Amino acid sequence: MGDATPVVAVQDPFAWEIWPDVQDRSYYRLLVPGQPRPINVELSDHGNPANGTPIQLWDQWQGLNQCWGFEQA
Repeated sequence: MGDATPVVAVQDPFAWEIWPDVQDRSYYRLLVPGQPRPINVELSDHGNPANGTPIQLWDQWQGLNQCWGFEQA
């Protein structure tokens, strides 16, 4: 697993680690558990919000495209 690994939907459940961002605790980071270094879920193309933008795994850095907000449905 390395940078630019695509995130794909599967039927089997997967338990992500979810942690508040250290710079803005109103956002969260989704991480792959059990890794020797933090691997984050990232919205590619510098956080392009357009429909169909790929979601990938990358080493953690301070980019906002690795921060996620959640809304109650």
